[in-house]
Amino acid sequence: MEQLNLTTIPTTALSDTETDDEDERLFQIDRLVPTASLSSLDVRENGLSPAETEDKEWLIKSQRGRNVAELKREHKRRADGLSADRMEKILRMLAMACACTFGVGSHFSSHIIGPLKGILMERLNLTNTQFSLLIASLTLCNTVIPIVSGLLIAKVGTTNSSIVVTTVILIGMIVVTAASWSGQVWAMIVGFSVFGMGLAPLTIIQETIIVQFFQGNGLGFALASGLTVGKLASFLASITAVPLSLGGELSYRTPFIVATFTCFLSWVMNIVYLFLLRHAGNRKVQGNDGALFHKVMEKKTVHWSAIFELSNMFWWYLVVVLLFGTAMPPFVHLSR
Repeated sequence: MEQLNLTTIPTTALSDTETDDEDERLFQIDRLVPTASLSSLDVRENGLSPAETEDKEWLIKSQRGRNVAELKREHKRRADGLSADRMEKILRMLAMACACTFGVGSHFSSHIIGPLKGILMERLNLTNTQFSLLIASLTLCNTVIPIVSGLLIAKVGTTNSSIVVTTVILIGMIVVTAASWSGQVWAMIVGFSVFGMGLAPLTIIQETIIVQFFQGNGLGFALASGLTVGKLASFLASITAVPLSLGGELSYRTPFIVATFTCFLSWVMNIVYLFLLRHAGNRKVQGNDGALFHKVMEKKTVHWSAIFELSNMFWWYLVVVLLFGTAMPPFVHLSR
């Protein structure tokens, strides 16, 4: 009996020990099993599978990426718009500067004759009739040419006509300077006639360019700037013609040489203007600046019947200009 008790007690103790070991192993296994995360709980609550959850997260990330890309594109568009506006203002001011300087040479050259009346009559042995003819040659072609040139400029455009007109003015002044060097009055008259062929068209071209670039935006200031530059050139010609003719060995030829140089500068500024137009035409961004400059280079169709559609104010303006031209300009040079 005692032997049975000895064998039974260790067996019972062994079973209790095994039970404790099994509970400990189960406890360790339970600790190793991961608990459900919040995302998995959300998935279970929403009824989404893991694959659907991954798709949802991918869509959220893609939407965030698209929002960032749209913000970057919007920022780039704004930056491009600001740079385009800045470039438009710069090109607009450069175009105005070029257009205003187109007439510097013509204004200077046409106002050096009056102050040189006494010197030319003495050195070239001119009579009053010859000197009057010399002055009249400046306006000989300005009776019909303004109408013809206005139609041609409207049809051909200011781009091509501007370089043609400034070239004609430069050639005419070169002929006058060469004729003054040899003392041939008839050649000077021919040169002034060629020179006068470009005076009226050049004025039309200047005003047309300024109106096209500044229509509705600083047009009055631009037109006033062009008139101011021209009047300033005329004033400088009037006060420097006599000192230039008396200050050197070239005598009366010096003012004509200076006048030719000013015509050459006007021609160079015309080349710069054409370069600006070409630069604007080659720009890939055809925004405000590209569209603005392409409007200047467009050709327009003009019909004779459009003249009769003008208002009465236009015809009264022509009458006033006719009366003013009859009363004032013929005596401007002769009164000096």
